[in-house]
Amino acid sequence: MKKKKILLIIIAIIVLLYIISVIYKLSILNKIIKTNANTLANEDNLYYFLQGNNHNEEYWRNGNIIKAEITKNKNDSPEIILWKDYSINNGYTFIPSSKTYFTSTVGLAMHNSQLASYSTKFTVAFLPICIITSKEYDNQKCYSLKMLSITEYINKETGLLVYSKSDDDEFNIKYSFDTVTDKDVQSPNIEEYTLQ
Repeated sequence: MKKKKILLIIIAIIVLLYIISVIYKLSILNKIIKTNANTLANEDNLYYFLQGNNHNEEYWRNGNIIKAEITKNKNDSPEIILWKDYSINNGYTFIPSSKTYFTSTVGLAMHNSQLASYSTKFTVAFLPICIITSKEYDNQKCYSLKMLSITEYINKETGLLVYSKSDDDEFNIKYSFDTVTDKDVQSPNIEEYTLQ
């Protein structure tokens, strides 16, 4: 009888610790998601550079105009240029190597966390194998999220992803605010390209 009681107490403690862990993780994930949304909604002048194993991305936003370039290496010419003016819902995808383009009204998105999103937060919070801690990364106070083969660092102040590593990719992201000019978001000369 005494062993049963001790076993029930141990199980109750484990369940309680699990519930506390889920509440803690949900709290942090909600804070990250809210901070990220506020940053992206309030910063209409933003630049980011993503350096990955297989490619690099540069992203400029100045008001309603967004431009992104994807390259294999940092100093290479872009393989793809994405440009969109949200005020007129007009966008293009340029392929400089073939001097072709096509129209696109698809939105341009920055890389975001795989683990801290509306669609994954409950899965992440309920899995005991996901660990959330506070760490410093590249002189920034960050949340460290680890689950299976995925490791991410998310800036506490902005909610923006600054580092990600998974089985097949690893990348660092640098951000700057209020540095993008009209020239940075200028569309390539469409007359030099052929519509596809």
